[in-house]
Amino acid sequence: MIPKGQDRKILLEWYRIRDLWFGLNYTRQDRFLALELAEKCKHPEAQFLCGNQSKTIYLLNINGDQPLLLQKYLKKVAKNGDAFAQAVYASKFLSENRDKQLKYAKKSAVQGERDIFIALILMMKY
Repeated sequence: MIPKGQDRKILLEWYRIRDLWFGLNYTRQDRFLALELAEKCKHPEAQFLCGNQSKTIYLLNINGDQPLLLQKYLKKVAKNGDAFAQAVYASKFLSENRDKQLKYAKKSAVQGERDIFIALILMMKY
């Protein structure tokens, strides 16, 4: 699902960059290539990633050794409406609170976040 008003090609470029950054979706992690591609990509998150600042969410490893720090940060960013943060927060940290998990997963899905759809189906099924 492509969010309304977004160019499909640009969105797919961004997903490739994000997969390279995190090593997701059967992609080998390569942050140098991700930054190289982000410089040419017109997606706002890619532009932000290659700017002077980097979003903390991209610096923290999703499967890393600082789960409490990541959880606190994701909660804050998810509440502010970031679709990717909502997806990761719902998938990784809210399994014991089904209502909150579904709430964040649905918010993320409505914004067109690719990584939440399978998780949302599994949440609804079980």
